[in-house]
Amino acid sequence: MNDTDSTLFLEADVISELPPDALARLHDEMSYRDYDTGDFLIRQGDVGDELLLIASGTVEIQTEDTEGRNYVIGQVGRGEVLGEMALLAREPRSAHAIARSAVTARALPAETFHALLEEHSEFSELLTHLIALRVGGCLLYTSPSPRDLSTSRMP
Repeated sequence: MNDTDSTLFLEADVISELPPDALARLHDEMSYRDYDTGDFLIRQGDVGDELLLIASGTVEIQTEDTEGRNYVIGQVGRGEVLGEMALLAREPRSAHAIARSAVTARALPAETFHALLEEHSEFSELLTHLIALRVGGCLLYTSPSPRDLSTSRMP
């Protein structure tokens, strides 16, 4: 594992407490993805097929209502995890994740994600805690309040 990956994994709360063998497996099985400003990392309603760990850049989290209006609910950056809810619940994605700068992420395939959950109870516990915080509103990303984007222009 190179120094950049080691630092990234230590900064990610969901990953930092995993045992060394699980960290090594993550390093081996996570691929790099690059996104330009305005690119969708995740689209609301899509099937969850991977977990993303943000390595660099800023990502805006938005939800879309039934009338097509988008609302900003937060922003994430380096060391943050995206996509875990859809993988755990085996449900469609619950929000859009859009690059607000150039973004590099590490992607973990769903199959590996589920295998790690079975092999390492620590991973499951950390993800459950993260989801409880997000759903409970204690850690709704980093935005103070939702913002209606129905009249805003996207870059």
